[in-house]
Amino acid sequence: MMIDSWKTSVNIAIVDDYPFWREQMMDNLKFLDNKFADVVFNITEFEDGVKLLESLVHFDLILIDYEMPNFTGLETVEQLSREAKTSKIIFFSGYDDLFHISRKTNTINNVVGFLLKTDSFEEVEFQITNAVKSILNVNYILIEHYIIEKDVVTGRNNKIYFEKVIDEKKILYIESVRKDIYVYMKNGDSFASEKTLKQWIVDLSNNEFGFSSRSYIVNFRYVNQVKKNEIILIDKIVLKLSLKYREEFLNNRRKYLFREEFEKCSL
Repeated sequence: MMIDSWKTSVNIAIVDDYPFWREQMMDNLKFLDNKFADVVFNITEFEDGVKLLESLVHFDLILIDYEMPNFTGLETVEQLSREAKTSKIIFFSGYDDLFHISRKTNTINNVVGFLLKTDSFEEVEFQITNAVKSILNVNYILIEHYIIEKDVVTGRNNKIYFEKVIDEKKILYIESVRKDIYVYMKNGDSFASEKTLKQWIVDLSNNEFGFSSRSYIVNFRYVNQVKKNEIILIDKIVLKLSLKYREEFLNNRRKYLFREEFEKCSL
C-alpha cells in the first residue's frame, strides 16, 4: 500500500478469538483512519495472545479481548509488561464488569482504556482518538468541514459535510474570506469550515497561534520573517500583518520562540 510521505503510521493490533469482533473493530478503525488527516493506521489481526507475542512487529496500540481461552488478554498484557514493551493497551470485553477489569489491570503500565463490546461507536472513537494522541504526543482536534457540490437536478450548490481529525501543529494558517473560513495545512491540504476565527482561536493552543489581522490566524512555528505590514511563512506565503494586531502578534511570537528555545536547552 502506498502511504503519503507526510503521514505518520500507527501500528495497531486487534486481538480476539472471535472473527466477528475482530472484523467489527477493523471496520471501526478503518472508518476512524479516514477521519485522521495526517495519520495512517497499519492494522493487524490476531486470534489469540500467543500469536501476538510471537510477532516481531512493534505495535503502538493493542486492542485486546480481556477473556480468551488458553492465554487470556490479561496474561498477554502482563507478559508484554515483563518484556518492557511500550505499546498502549485498550482492553475490551463482552462482560459488563469494567470495574473488575480495571482493578485487575491497575498495576500494568500503558493501559489507556477499557471498552465493552456493546459500547457505542462514539465511545470507541473517543478512546482510540485519545490513545493515538497519547502515542504521537500531539494535540488532535476534530473539525467539521464541507465541500460544495452542484445538484444535477436543481442546479443548486449544496454543502456536503465531513468530519476530519487534524494535528493542530500541522495547521499553517486559517483565513476568513467574507463569511467563509478556510484552514490551510502544511502539506498543502485545505478545508472549508463554518467555525468563526474567534471559535478557532479558542480551540487552538493559544500560545502557538495568533491573529496577524482580523482575517488571519497564523501558526507561529511557520513564520520565517516579519515585516512592517506583512509576514512571510514557509513556502514564501505572504499574509497581511495589520497595525491593530501587530504588537500583540509580535509579543506572542516572541514568547513562543522563547518557550521553544527554553525547551531545547532543557533536553
